[in-house]
Amino acid sequence: MLSVRKCYFVIKNIIIFFLISVINVLGQKKGLLMIKGHTYSEYSPNYWYCTKKKSAQCNAKARTDRHGHLIYVKNEHTHLPPAYHITNTGQYVKIS
Repeated sequence: MLSVRKCYFVIKNIIIFFLISVINVLGQKKGLLMIKGHTYSEYSPNYWYCTKKKSAQCNAKARTDRHGHLIYVKNEHTHLPPAYHITNTGQYVKIS
């Protein structure tokens, strides 16, 4: 089941909301973190890098606590978000 959470940060008295979820992509062993349409892969417990880190030289990253709550995000990407098709079973299929 897809888990969607609403997280927020306060920066200079401005509240910034993010919808985050961990998605299951068909053919992938691990789930991906999705924030505002961009996907992140977990490289060590609670640390996530953009899935386009190497191919698009993207430095976006995120960090979650041990409960999966977003505690840090650098959501500045060098590319558009990937496109996915969601199947009837809730699996995500990446569209090339």
